[in-house]
Amino acid sequence: MAQLVEHILGKDEVPSSNLGISLKTRRLIERSDALFIFISEFPYGRIDKPAPKCYNYRRISPDFTKRMFNCTMDYFDTFIYIIEIISITVFGMSGAMVGIKKGMDLFGVIMLGITTSVGGGIIRDFVLGFHPPKSFNRPAYAITAAITALITFIIEYRHHKKNAGSDGVHGTKFTDEVMFWIDSVGLAIYTVVGVAVGYEAGTDNFFVLLFSGVVTGVGGGLLRDVMAQNMPYIFVKHIYASACIVGSIVCIVLWDVSGRIIAMLAGCAAIMLLRFFARKYRWNMPRVQFAETQNDSKK
Repeated sequence: MAQLVEHILGKDEVPSSNLGISLKTRRLIERSDALFIFISEFPYGRIDKPAPKCYNYRRISPDFTKRMFNCTMDYFDTFIYIIEIISITVFGMSGAMVGIKKGMDLFGVIMLGITTSVGGGIIRDFVLGFHPPKSFNRPAYAITAAITALITFIIEYRHHKKNAGSDGVHGTKFTDEVMFWIDSVGLAIYTVVGVAVGYEAGTDNFFVLLFSGVVTGVGGGLLRDVMAQNMPYIFVKHIYASACIVGSIVCIVLWDVSGRIIAMLAGCAAIMLLRFFARKYRWNMPRVQFAETQNDSKK
């Protein structure tokens, strides 16, 4: 076993026939190797040719990060990719829940989940000059959002069937709280990722970086609400887009001072704290109160 481990880590050139492992074990490693190549290439859509059949244990090298992300990512890129997947998942769930609440069918729920997840990034990429947008080059993003929306739909569908005649899980205090935090996490992550993409585009213009962060954070939700024929959430309730602005500023200011990852984490923390306090103390931006809007302001 020690000999096998050394060979996997690239310290030895002992062929597989001399490792003393069974044929079943070699086949298992071969399948794992093929799956590893699939995962490595899938985020970038490069799965047009099958993985080669071999028993090359050196394929799993100490430089796992670069191998896992198509040999082009460093640790910061890996960090960006992971938090993007997290935000795509939570925004996909958020979009699906809005679609379900509006009575959309399965296709509509999935489309709303995908739009919420990648819509802001697509707008940002067009403005920054990424053609085609990254979401088109990395199908894992849209597929992750679609799967999340599908799972959300199935869970709600089964719940509705089990509790016939009920309104589902919507409107409950627990669900509202969960959706608030899901939306806040996605908003925070997408905002700081937008700032990072702005730097990746080669700009150091403060306004461009600020715009990139804000539009990435709120763009998908804005499209979601327009497609669902709702008043856009960012215009009517709590501190939403304003939190994106504050988080983007924190991230930009700390970018060269504390490092990229610390700046992004600080920006996320600022957004989530603002959202939390705005909900707890019912902070809202000032507005003119007409009779038809008074009920909304009390929510």
